[in-house]
Amino acid sequence: MKVKKGMYFLISKLVEPLRWRFALYFAEKFDLYGSLSFYLKQKFTRKKYSKTAPVVYIYANKRNVGDYISHLGLKEIVGKDGPDLFCSPVWLKEFKAHIDYLKQHNPNVLLVIGGGGLLQPVFEPFWHVVLQSGLRFSAHGIGINKMSGRGEMKADLFPKIAKGADHLGVRDEYTFNFLEQFAPNKLVLTACPSINYLVPRYWQLQALSSKVLLHLIHPSDVRLAGADLDVISKNLMAAAEALGLEYQEHTNMDSSHVRMLKKVSNARVIVSSRLHGCIMGFGMGIPFLPLLCDDKIKAFLTSHTEVDGVKVKQAEDASFLKHRVELLLAECSSDRSKLDVKLAENAESGSYIKSLASKIAKD
Repeated sequence: MKVKKGMYFLISKLVEPLRWRFALYFAEKFDLYGSLSFYLKQKFTRKKYSKTAPVVYIYANKRNVGDYISHLGLKEIVGKDGPDLFCSPVWLKEFKAHIDYLKQHNPNVLLVIGGGGLLQPVFEPFWHVVLQSGLRFSAHGIGINKMSGRGEMKADLFPKIAKGADHLGVRDEYTFNFLEQFAPNKLVLTACPSINYLVPRYWQLQALSSKVLLHLIHPSDVRLAGADLDVISKNLMAAAEALGLEYQEHTNMDSSHVRMLKKVSNARVIVSSRLHGCIMGFGMGIPFLPLLCDDKIKAFLTSHTEVDGVKVKQAEDASFLKHRVELLLAECSSDRSKLDVKLAENAESGSYIKSLASKIAKD
């Protein structure tokens, strides 16, 4: 027994220094990839194709499923193979190194940026690197995240991005109206490109017999909006029980986007304080109730849907929330004519980016 305890103590002494060094130096970067297999795949792809690829795709985070499916949708509409890079602040050193490599070895590459809320302060260093590189770039499906309690990107960056991009597609009217002053003839408004990934794979995949109420949560946004997430969750649990539904919740963070999307596709109704929770409902044909914590969800709704959200504080009212869930259950429409228009708009932008990349490669 003493030998076992001694061995355990020795192993813990050996492992602990490795654990804290991993947490300090590698955890945040590894978190971007979500898994070791994805990390190795990306390393291989970058090494093999960076010199010759006509396009390089840039997005924020693999584990944030909303960010990742925006990237996958963009990749699908462009239809050109190329390695991926992250624009996350924790990956800035690596990003700079890859951009320097591209400048030297593949200067005719097109950087394909998006989608996601990339027009916010945390991404300022990334945009500076892109603009200073002199490489050609497009951005599609991006937006301004106007949020209570959080700052906004420096004003001088917006015109530089708008004028510097060869193509600029934004995901909502708020972003469009703001950027139009800088590049009126270049700007296009489309829905988030994630719908072009979602619709072919998940449109109304769930049966109407599904009994799941899925709550997609954004804890920090709910808190910044002054609402109590615990109260809202309890209210939804009670509503689900009263209506014969099974309550489930998810944060949208997962190392496997397939696993997370399967969970979403199995829902009968979605209640979401996350923008991409609403977009997933939109792209899968699942009735969804947006809990409005900020302007970005409202901007999506007014730009692309006829759905009315509710202020997240209203969800603290149990009877009101139950009534809104009941209204969701009554929805049963298979009409996707408006959605098809959004898909076509994205496809048109994708074709333009593809032709742009081909033209640049020949220059």
